[in-house]
Amino acid sequence: MKKILSVFLAVLMLAGLCTTAAMADFVGGDATGVEEVSYNGGTATGDVTITVTGDPVHKYAVDVEFEALSFTYSTGSTWNPQTHQYEVSDTGVWSDPRTVSISNHSDLPVWYSAEASEVVTTYGQLSVKFNSTLDSIALTEIARCEVGQNPVPVTFTVGLEGAPTVGQISDVVISTVTVTISKTGA
Repeated sequence: MKKILSVFLAVLMLAGLCTTAAMADFVGGDATGVEEVSYNGGTATGDVTITVTGDPVHKYAVDVEFEALSFTYSTGSTWNPQTHQYEVSDTGVWSDPRTVSISNHSDLPVWYSAEASEVVTTYGQLSVKFNSTLDSIALTEIARCEVGQNPVPVTFTVGLEGAPTVGQISDVVISTVTVTISKTGA
């Protein structure tokens, strides 16, 4: 019986530690009460307390803007009436590289990479180049956007290299540039 009583008291003590203390105010009297003729009512107050944690809710917003990735190869082409094709008669030159801009509006840093799909070789040995010489852009970190500031855009260029083997084509897709955004550099 003593064992049961001591276990019961131990459980009550533990339960008492886990409870919230609340105070009761007797309005217009005390714990023994006040007779009706003497009772005038009263007020009681209770403080409302709050806790705000410093843990923000992070959100990602990354803007990728492509200039039109349309390129022109200019040559001194001449129409050949026998083959019904333009023939390259001079050294050609590609139009200027185009810019891709990435803006991180997030409150955390992000990583980006860029690559081109395999280039169609039907029109010659052409290749897509990033920043004039690279075949792709390795994972690169973009800093987070600072509170109250505009994001600082990161840019790279996309251009073409090689010479077409045909004298004239228009608006033919030869590759696709893909920009990948990730939360980590892995």
